Amino acid sequence: MTISTDVQGTASALAALDLANKALTDVAALLARATAENNRAAANGVATDAKIAVLADAQRAVDAAMSELSLLRNDVTAKAQAVATAQAAVAVAKATVDSTAEALEILAGQVEEDAAAAQNAATNAESLIVSAPVVRIVIPDTSYTLLAENIGKYHDFTAATAITVTLPANMPEGWHCGWAQLGAGRITFAGAHNALEMTKSAAKDAQGFLRVRDNAGGNAAYWLLSGEVAE
Repeated sequence: MTISTDVQGTASALAALDLANKALTDVAALLARATAENNRAAANGVATDAKIAVLADAQRAVDAAMSELSLLRNDVTAKAQAVATAQAAVAVAKATVDSTAEALEILAGQVEEDAAAAQNAATNAESLIVSAPVVRIVIPDTSYTLLAENIGKYHDFTAATAITVTLPANMPEGWHCGWAQLGAGRITFAGAHNALEMTKSAAKDAQGFLRVRDNAGGNAAYWLLSGEVAE
């Protein structure tokens, strides 16, 4: 049973109780008139004992009916109050749902805007990466130590003989650079934790990337080397 149905049933019950109350009130009035007539008859010497008993029984029945009616009315009134309380709770819940739905709609809009902004930022970052000029360092020496300030730069080694590149142990995690051996001979990457070597013929170039994978101790860089020899 829904609240609206309960409200309709409560209203109908109250109306029926009002009609019953009116009927009992009318009966009580008739009994009062009958009792008065009986009293006048008794005053005139008419035997009225049986009539008085009947009237008393009727009055008791009316009183009992009135008492029962009062209890019923109290019960219906309490039900009506409960229904009203439930209606108020439903109204509050509906208002909460409506406000929550509105807040979720606003949040969804913000999420879409944030996602669009993030996408734009990523696109802009990609554009910057693509359009960023390549910075090359030409190194003719046969020995060279990588420098922290040259992160992300390409190192072109051009010596005609073997080259040794020192990998510092204090490079931070994530430090990286590109490299190319454009001269003849062998290139060796040497560090405390690494000894990386790549050999090529004079007619071929070698190139690749270096990256510090981790350096938990701050002075124990672990390097990764990638590279290939051009055919």
